[in-house]
Amino acid sequence: ISLLLNVALFSQSVGTIVKESFDSDEMPEGWKITGNNSHNWSVSKSNFCGGDPNEIKMDYSPVFYNGFTRLTSPMLDLTDVDSILVTFKHYVDIYTTYPSTIGIATSSSNGMKWDKAYEETFYADGQHNISKVIANDDMGKDKVMVALFYEGNSGNLNAIYFDDVEITTIENINAKIASLDIPNSIDAGNTNITFSLQNIGSEPITSFEAKYEINGITYSQTFETEIDFIETKQFTFDQNVTLIPGNYEVKIDIVSVNGKDDKDATNNTLTKNINVALGSVQRLPMIEHF
Repeated sequence: ISLLLNVALFSQSVGTIVKESFDSDEMPEGWKITGNNSHNWSVSKSNFCGGDPNEIKMDYSPVFYNGFTRLTSPMLDLTDVDSILVTFKHYVDIYTTYPSTIGIATSSSNGMKWDKAYEETFYADGQHNISKVIANDDMGKDKVMVALFYEGNSGNLNAIYFDDVEITTIENINAKIASLDIPNSIDAGNTNITFSLQNIGSEPITSFEAKYEINGITYSQTFETEIDFIETKQFTFDQNVTLIPGNYEVKIDIVSVNGKDDKDATNNTLTKNINVALGSVQRLPMIEHF
């Protein structure tokens, strides 16, 4: 978990301001619930959003009507920052067919006034990855809060889950490993190393070098591609690995982007623990007639 609040960091354009994955059992320091219905929020040990446990859960109970409740970040110094990129995962668990509205709001008045920067209405269960540029009047201020909100009747849903909230300045080059796309459990044998890369920089990514490390094996490869701003694409290394049963840590690093260093290195590395089994066996019923 990384929370960066130093003004000097912004002037150096390192990119990442907030990176929160809610790994602890308590609400992270500086985060709070604003608006109505704070009792609906908690840290859940689930991973409905698709990341690692834990995640933030907004439960339907206690039921409220026409409410507006927010998961609010610590105060951020956005001096000289004219826009930010907010990314997060969420999962909507709908109870009825009535809509549920989720969005992003900002405040530079200590919560006295909130400005909606994005909102979207959901009618069905689903997992979503949201990436939105915020460039409203709160940008450039020295005390700004960013909130993920729910608006409506909580009885319309069972719960909403939020995870992996990131807030970054928009740099020219900034590549982010969005996911390491190997199942948690796989069969022994040849294994493809697959991952997803998101471009959160303003310039298109036309090439990048990445490497993986697993079981003492390191392999580097340069990928030729075309990834536009906030677009995500999946890649697989040409060289796979042969794994025997056991537990392994897979690590992927981004070495360079467009032939240059990525100044924001906070999102260039991702690790994942996987279990390799001997192999799956098809189960067939045995019927014996005497």
